[in-house]
Amino acid sequence: MVRLPPMLMALPLLLAGCNEPSQKAPAPAFDDSKLPEVAETIALKLSPAAQQQVAAYNAMALRLYADAAKREGNVFLSPASIGAALGMAQAGAGPGSAGEFAALLGNSGGAAASAAQGELLKGTSFEARGRVLKVRSSLWLDQSTNLRPGFAETIKRDWNAAIEQADFQGDTQGARDAINQVAARDTYGRIPALLGEDDLGADTRLVLLNTVYFRAPWSSPFEPEATHPAPFHRPDGSDTQVQMMAQTKYSNYLETPTFQAIKLGYDWGETEMAVFLPKSRNGLTAFEKSLGSQSLSDWLGKLDGVADIEVDLKLPKFKIADRLDLAPILQALGLKTAFEPFKADFTAMADAAPGRPLYLSKVIHQTELDVDERGTVAVAATSLEYAAAAAEMEPPKKFIADHPFLFVIRDRRSGLILFIGRFTGGTA
Repeated sequence: MVRLPPMLMALPLLLAGCNEPSQKAPAPAFDDSKLPEVAETIALKLSPAAQQQVAAYNAMALRLYADAAKREGNVFLSPASIGAALGMAQAGAGPGSAGEFAALLGNSGGAAASAAQGELLKGTSFEARGRVLKVRSSLWLDQSTNLRPGFAETIKRDWNAAIEQADFQGDTQGARDAINQVAARDTYGRIPALLGEDDLGADTRLVLLNTVYFRAPWSSPFEPEATHPAPFHRPDGSDTQVQMMAQTKYSNYLETPTFQAIKLGYDWGETEMAVFLPKSRNGLTAFEKSLGSQSLSDWLGKLDGVADIEVDLKLPKFKIADRLDLAPILQALGLKTAFEPFKADFTAMADAAPGRPLYLSKVIHQTELDVDERGTVAVAATSLEYAAAAAEMEPPKKFIADHPFLFVIRDRRSGLILFIGRFTGGTA
């Protein structure tokens, strides 16, 4: 059997919701002291093409989540990071694979699709004192492989991607260390060893790397003194102890016969988390089956439109670390030929040696999430407005997340789903 040189796409990312938890100091430490102070929402204006890509990425997010959720336990992934890496790969796909990328990413391909995706990912990124959403991309190329000039120009222009040289054939360990160092740097030490020994080999020719780092404080922080031990009911019927955060706040709140939903804003207003809590302790599976792209869009739209009411909120502090080999998921979603030797077509990306074409071998997606009560001490305008709401006629709504729930973190300016996951108990 002829062994072919694969193309490896790596998609590590980090999410730190609020400040880093005290029990884990990152290395290198995150320091935003040199970032500009911006005391208002950072504006975002997208072209019609980029706006259309938001809906396409969100539809892909639900398809990815549905397949990843077939596993047991916690799930956490970033459609934004996955879309960024796949979008760069799409820019290098030739006619034999371009159609599958276009179908999965929801666009028509070509230069316009690359420009729209690059605009979306660059536009939603921001760096300011107190909050950061940083998307970084790079391409690592073996010394024996030459990029097509047009492709190199495209990923530099549209994706701000750095192009790095690596010696995968002569110094595989050195190449692995270099990529891991960049992933560690861009995630502030939270993902120090993205690639293991089995992830790279002497037959690797090209690695596409994308990282996403998100950090923001709650607009309405939880008081640490209110956090208390409480039982969390797992899907198998057992209970585990969690540290349950608690506060009473005014928020967008939605209730249906089968679930409750609440919107929790991050300070300055660029991003927010929506939490969907089934009313039944074992209702998450049924809820996930109903989670089509249109239904989620409708529910998020209703959350945006409902009046703010007083909610007695209890939400666990939780951490999720997840690692996925996305290759089987992407193949199930229709990206098939890209993974097949001699059928994959990346002729728009690089010059391959005769009889040794590039193909996609692995798509590694590693994520980490921390949710706790800490954050920058600030009072959001929405909180001040809520203080005047006339809701004293009825007691606060109860939102007690003591059993499995689904959550979405999105860019509220564009509606782009940045992260999606579920918490079923535990920290792995």
